Amino acid sequence: MTAGDGAELRPAYRVKLVVDGVERPLKPFLHNMLGGATMGLVEALKDVREPQHVVIEVQRD
Repeated sequence: MTAGDGAELRPAYRVKLVVDGVERPLKPFLHNMLGGATMGLVEALKDVREPQHVVIEVQRD
């Protein structure tokens, strides 16, 4: 798929980003980038196989 062929990029992942209590909308590119990176890291963990739902919470100290 190329940018000029008129095809719409569809997210392969559903990602929800909440910053300080406010949900932030994401474009399909960011759903795919954050979802793919997160799932790739989680799947690399020992004894984790094909996770379907992953929650990561990050808090600044």
